[in-house]
Amino acid sequence: MLRRLTMMRGSFAKRCTIVIIASICIFRSSIAHAQTSKEVEYRFKAVYILNFLQFVEWPDSAFPNQDAPIVLAVLGEDPFGKVLDETVQSEKIGARSIVVKRFHSLGEFSPCQVLFVSSSEKESFHSVLRRIGDSSTLTVSDMDDFGGQGGGIGFFMDNNKLRFEINMQALKVADLKASSKLLRLARVINPI
Repeated sequence: MLRRLTMMRGSFAKRCTIVIIASICIFRSSIAHAQTSKEVEYRFKAVYILNFLQFVEWPDSAFPNQDAPIVLAVLGEDPFGKVLDETVQSEKIGARSIVVKRFHSLGEFSPCQVLFVSSSEKESFHSVLRRIGDSSTLTVSDMDDFGGQGGGIGFFMDNNKLRFEINMQALKVADLKASSKLLRLARVINPI
């Protein structure tokens, strides 16, 4: 009987060990899945931004010359990593190439055609908009209510789908024109 009880305890210990190991594996898998989900999310956002470049028109004055590239910048903590660079690599909008820059703070900011404002800049967001002023810079972000607070294009989730809103007033101030194809896909706010 004692031997049987010892065997049962050993069997119970083995089962507990298996359950613990399985739980650790599931936990690690869920963390890896979350990272993969974020990567996938920002890969989609990078593709969206590339499409915004194709369907938004900048005035000639937004560029120093006819050969100048389109400067796509990220302000704050970069959620894209290498994904943004890979997405726009060797792409052109008309005759213009695309250059990606990163500004860790507003103090590093220099003129660009597209500025992705990272969520890390939530506290200084209004300072960013003041700094940009009426320059022809398309602001994009995934902060909550970005468009409603004066940003150009804001990403949001709707029924587990990535969507975007366009603040028409912000585009007008920046002297940018969004094509009707882009507007049909967007939730338009502050129409003019």
